[in-house]
Amino acid sequence: MKLPAQFTALKRYKKEMLEMLRGKAMDHEKRVTELECSHAELRANNDRDHQKMTINIHNNKVQTTRDAEQIAKIWDELNRYKDMSVKWN
Repeated sequence: MKLPAQFTALKRYKKEMLEMLRGKAMDHEKRVTELECSHAELRANNDRDHQKMTINIHNNKVQTTRDAEQIAKIWDELNRYKDMSVKWN
């Protein structure tokens, strides 16, 4: 027994819609997976940048302390020479 044309058209429409929805679902899954990967990569890069920044801040503090010590030594040396020049005159 042959189905009426409306039923075969409906069956074909249902099959096409299911294929389209499967394709959309797969595209959605692909985009979500890419976003998850991108987020994980972004998070890893952010953590790496944060570690580098922390190290740079520490190095800057250490260098500033060293510079302050060197400046203090230079001032002490200048004051000593100034004191010596006062004694010679």
